[in-house]
Amino acid sequence: LSRATPLYLIKLFEIEVPEIYEGIVTIKSAARDPGSRAKIAVTSKNKDVDPVGACVGVRGARVQNIVAELKGERIDIIPYQEEIAKFAVSALAPAEVSKVLIDEANKYMEVVVPDTQLSLAIGRRGQNVRLAAQLTGWKIDVMGETGMSQRYENAKFSLTQIPNITETLATALFQNGYKTIFEIAEANPNDITGIPGFDNIDDATVIVENAKKVVASGKVIVKSQDEKFTVVGKKTADELLKEEMQQLLEKEKEQLLTSGSEFLKVRGVGPSLIKVLEEAGIKDIETLTSMDEEKVLEAVAWEDKEELKAMYRSARIINNEKLIESGKMEDMTEEEKQKFQQISEVTKSVLLRLKAAGFSTVESVVSAKIDEFVAIMGIDEKKATAIYNAAKNVK
Repeated sequence: LSRATPLYLIKLFEIEVPEIYEGIVTIKSAARDPGSRAKIAVTSKNKDVDPVGACVGVRGARVQNIVAELKGERIDIIPYQEEIAKFAVSALAPAEVSKVLIDEANKYMEVVVPDTQLSLAIGRRGQNVRLAAQLTGWKIDVMGETGMSQRYENAKFSLTQIPNITETLATALFQNGYKTIFEIAEANPNDITGIPGFDNIDDATVIVENAKKVVASGKVIVKSQDEKFTVVGKKTADELLKEEMQQLLEKEKEQLLTSGSEFLKVRGVGPSLIKVLEEAGIKDIETLTSMDEEKVLEAVAWEDKEELKAMYRSARIINNEKLIESGKMEDMTEEEKQKFQQISEVTKSVLLRLKAAGFSTVESVVSAKIDEFVAIMGIDEKKATAIYNAAKNVK
């Protein structure tokens, strides 16, 4: 059984939690980003047994044992719910959700969150929404309230180009998943029948035929980019997520270019986290690393504590590099440097990073787990893996 599969996580819970072994608590689904984060959905056959509490254990003892076995992989335990909207809301925690729009036929949903929660809902590199999608088995598109408001205005503009479609009827169509005149022109009248304002098949047929005529005339005014996509077919949740992430990255990049913060050297730190650090009185890496990890977690108001821990450890390595270069911290011995230099991927900067990260000997690299070594080094994954594998053959 591979350690990277969700099944491995399920087996660990079966071993650690007696209620699961006995069949009282059931694991409905699990999703993992191995070595980083996982989500697991649980339910109980006994109303007196809290499934989440059973998995967590007294003072978190049970789940912490599993976290230790998975080398610090963060685990979110979610209460399973039959109603998919409520289940999705729980799966996207810790983000708050304002609204969920569901397309049951395609197992697709659009989740609307406050603009301030958008990055949290999507997660680092899309991790949170990706795991939620795997856990629920649905495609999920996350957007901010401002984005949804703009989408509604665009939809209303498009749909009211159909003769006799008022703003009220356009709103009803939008709430049932129709965002453009093109979608109506391609729709089956049976699917529209029953939407408020379209009580019978004749009403629905008229709107579809009218939409087709306007589209065929070539006089449709395309206001939003979404409509251009509709002509060739609806985008998948993954494609929409990539676009959302790209927009966030571009926005963040612009902010980074205008910021001179020293924290930009730290892997994974963006403008939002820099702002929160500064609000906590932490203006530079030296101030940050003068505090112990627990103090940082208490002082910095950042919801994703695992991300904060990773940032802190990365900052410590950067600070150690400065101390080594200035002679304030002991460098690795010449003998160990010569051993490491037998590895083609080890450059001068990599030597510095190895020592700063606590790998001052070849033996210390080999004795570490490969995923642990790659994560701590914080360099290109392929390069770190090559160094780890080559270190086994150094004499």
